[in-house]
Amino acid sequence: MGNNTETQQMSKGQERRLAKKKAAAAQKRQKKASKAIFIVAAAVIVCAIAAGITIFAVKKAKETKVVSDFSQGLTDDGKIAGVDVKSLTTVFDYKNITVKYSDIAYSDDDIQKDIETLLKDYETEDENGNKTTPEFNDEFVKEYLDMETVEEYKESVRAKNEETNLHEYLEKLLVSETKISQIPQSYFKTLKGLRKYVDQNQFEYYNNMFMQYYGQRMYKSFKDFTGMTDAEYEEYLTTSAMNDLKGDMGAQYIFETEGMIIPGHEYVEYAEDFASDAESQYGKGYIMKNLIHEKVMEFIQSNAKIEK
Repeated sequence: MGNNTETQQMSKGQERRLAKKKAAAAQKRQKKASKAIFIVAAAVIVCAIAAGITIFAVKKAKETKVVSDFSQGLTDDGKIAGVDVKSLTTVFDYKNITVKYSDIAYSDDDIQKDIETLLKDYETEDENGNKTTPEFNDEFVKEYLDMETVEEYKESVRAKNEETNLHEYLEKLLVSETKISQIPQSYFKTLKGLRKYVDQNQFEYYNNMFMQYYGQRMYKSFKDFTGMTDAEYEEYLTTSAMNDLKGDMGAQYIFETEGMIIPGHEYVEYAEDFASDAESQYGKGYIMKNLIHEKVMEFIQSNAKIEK
């Protein structure tokens, strides 16, 4: 409509702000994880012992080896190789879930904060440095957001965020309510190695981005990026891998129990959307695992009831 090149593409200033925001968020997540890690990891180990699970000692944990093959430990159909998941896993009553609306609600205050953040990208500045923020009205919405009214935009934002909140709620439920009687150690170690690989790549990504915009690295070292000691980071990897494992085994259990299948054309379409040249980057097994997970989450969400 009234969109021009400047509004369709981010300016260099917006890109820099986004880079800073992403990096700060990453650092905040890592520091938050470092504070909670020993409590969470201890709970995982205590629960594992109570359930009779064999888990490695954590006194002198060896440094996790990086794994860069995303499909390591998976079959081409996206399942954990050499593991009878159904005999080792129990899950919750995923066909009868009631979610309180208050647990996923996106409030008017949340929407207003989003609007205020949005308007900062449309501020103008005169020659004296005085900034003017446009009024958020129907005319603004029509010109820049391809909607007719402010209320239409607000409801769109609310619906999208509540959909995301519901998905995240159910993802957490899948992990927290999936129980494993015995940990498949080989695959568990692979998940730890993959997590470390992803973290190291994120570290390099943010440093390269800041070098490009500011001529300096944001983090002096990987330890600076994580905000953890070596021991804390190993515990973080253990806890993260445990959550990944529960998510993988829980999804595979439901997928197999419900007799779900993935047609070939669906895999092709998903792989094309997943990433450019996805199969060579990630391997068929990893792509299929993610597709299984997505189909299972769609199934769980379709059965969830929202209680107002």
